[in-house]
Amino acid sequence: MSRRGGTARFYCAEDGCTEAVFYDYNSRADYARLHREQAERPWKCSRHRNPEQVLTPTNTTRTVVLTAEKSKRFPDLTRLFWREDDAADVGSGYTFGPGFKAHADDFPEGSRLVITVTAEVAADATPGGEPC
Repeated sequence: MSRRGGTARFYCAEDGCTEAVFYDYNSRADYARLHREQAERPWKCSRHRNPEQVLTPTNTTRTVVLTAEKSKRFPDLTRLFWREDDAADVGSGYTFGPGFKAHADDFPEGSRLVITVTAEVAADATPGGEPC
């Protein structure tokens, strides 16, 4: 059977949203797998996957707290990782954002990294178009 590749496009699963994602596939089997996965767990854009995390003119501040901890899943690991407050287990041992980088191993266990972002909305600005 010949290989036939291409690009598959899927739209956000929220009604009325026009955001799209593109996946390359290399064969008909890959194409079928992509469609199976989309049927089981439809893709959602960043505005709809975690809407509470999206900054808007009415939701201008977000704070995330990461704690330097050892992994509960892999107790033999001696290094530290960052764990978000609501997460079941740790994530990466390194995190970064605009203007900062933090290695968990550089801090004592239990140290907290408090990251706050605030959007300052211009008073004379006209609102952008409706998202999605």
